[in-house]
Amino acid sequence: MECFHNNDETLSREYAMNTELLQRNGVEVQLPAYKIQGEAFAVTEPVELFIRGKYHFPVKVSIILRDKLNLSQSELLWLIEHVRISTIPKQNLRKLRLNKDVTLIFNKADRLFP
Repeated sequence: MECFHNNDETLSREYAMNTELLQRNGVEVQLPAYKIQGEAFAVTEPVELFIRGKYHFPVKVSIILRDKLNLSQSELLWLIEHVRISTIPKQNLRKLRLNKDVTLIFNKADRLFP
């Protein structure tokens, strides 16, 4: 409660970025601009990818992947349907939104990951 009384900056940012809470309270919400950091890799490589968001962010993980890897919607769907991309723990990657962080595995069945 003290953080509320002292206008804590971290708490303020967390509430300002919680679009679900804002929408429930009648606020019209637009997605903030975001930047995807990290090295590029080929979708054919065996990779464990950890995506971290500082705050609750209502963007679908699939959109972030498409942006980062320059994939079309159909290319991404093919990778998902053929289990070339999966999540830990297993979640529906088509609907998954970035709620702080998520781990993705690319090409698990091929080589690197037992």
